[in-house]
Amino acid sequence: MNTWSMIIAAANVGTGLLFILISLPLLKGRIPMNHFYGMRIRRAFESDENWYRINRYGARQLILWSIPVILTGILALFIKFDDADNLPVLFLLAPAVAAITSALITYRHARTL
Repeated sequence: MNTWSMIIAAANVGTGLLFILISLPLLKGRIPMNHFYGMRIRRAFESDENWYRINRYGARQLILWSIPVILTGILALFIKFDDADNLPVLFLLAPAVAAITSALITYRHARTL
């Protein structure tokens, strides 16, 4: 285990856990309609019912996609990265891929409401 492994593991596991923590209030329906926190999709602002349905769905997606991010972080502990490798960048992209994918899936779901 080297420095890159530790950095990638900490970043991915930490980000995955943060995504889950951020999603829990949305999943439980505790966040009222606002412009700062939640899935800010146009359709969500059409009604309170849409807001809660879309945010519950989006929270589930983000939690689901956080699991591979956490697993990627754990996997990084078992890989020896060299400073010249581009591989660490791919591992560090995992949180962005999870966030974007869950947002796109949620957006697509919102269009069906």
